[in-house]
Amino acid sequence: MQHIETYQRKAFLRDHPPVMVKVELASQAEEQTLLAGAVLGKSATGIGVYKAADGEEPIGVLVEDVTVPASGNAVSSMYVHADMVLENIIFDDSVSADKQKTAIAALRGQGVYIY
Repeated sequence: MQHIETYQRKAFLRDHPPVMVKVELASQAEEQTLLAGAVLGKSATGIGVYKAADGEEPIGVLVEDVTVPASGNAVSSMYVHADMVLENIIFDDSVSADKQKTAIAALRGQGVYIY
């Protein structure tokens, strides 16, 4: 993932009004910085807990930059309905180009349109 100190914010939302919800982001045993625009998926740690999607079905897109501590979860917001710019959406480094296409199609089916 990228680091906030070297990160230049790029617009990833288009004109359509987005819908967002508060979510809990799971700790991954080490401090992790997630940037606005990161694709999120369900975490195995509990119902209603999310993490950067790295192969599981994507659920939404992170609204804001957030640092998830090494222990304990963090609270943030996630877009569940929006119109977004593809080039500025952030996928986990482990997600292949084919899996990104599949994730974009899955998000579109949930109301998150990425073009």
